[in-house]
Amino acid sequence: MHHIISPTAFTLVPWKNGLGSTTQLAINEGGSIQHFDWRVSMSKVIANGPFSSFPGYQRHLVLLSGSGIRLHYMSETVDKPIALCDDLITPLACVSFDGGLATRGELIDSEIVDLNIITRQAVLNSHVEILSQQGQLTSRVCEWVMAYAVEGDLNISGLDVDLNDNVSNKLINAIDNKTLNSIVVVPEKHLFQIYRPISELRFTAQKMILIMFTKANKSPL
Repeated sequence: MHHIISPTAFTLVPWKNGLGSTTQLAINEGGSIQHFDWRVSMSKVIANGPFSSFPGYQRHLVLLSGSGIRLHYMSETVDKPIALCDDLITPLACVSFDGGLATRGELIDSEIVDLNIITRQAVLNSHVEILSQQGQLTSRVCEWVMAYAVEGDLNISGLDVDLNDNVSNKLINAIDNKTLNSIVVVPEKHLFQIYRPISELRFTAQKMILIMFTKANKSPL
């Protein structure tokens, strides 16, 4: 069954390094700040500084607003460590990096807001797709599918919804007297999530972030 998480249900939690706080949109059941399989959160970065260290985790960082940030991190090679960097400047720019790297953020100008997707590599592979203008994305069949409505409402088709369920979302296009192949409307700034969808889902939006998790022993998407 799917869920739509309202901003009123998001929770504020401290950064792992104690230097700030993040707005947690969702986390796996039983997960905590010190140990989790996956987490989706949103942070306001107001100053330059180190990122929390998450050895064994993969991170995706998406720029939601602001003038941008440069990520500096150290990558170990066979011969010697080398310094690498990534710039997130354009809206919805996305970068993926090893959470165990020593990473420092340097603001391009003023504060930013970013979306963080963090997954434990021994458990899950993560795949993130961005829609930066009106259009459509299609999810795959996998462990988890999530979508964040960045700007404007998000329409999702391909869901089979049991009429006996207490569904509060807008439903269109009845198929028979037991199920609906529905269009679910996710309001702006809300997070949609579904565990093990049985089919591909189609997402139509102005701007959105699509997140998919597969088991670590499966081929990445």
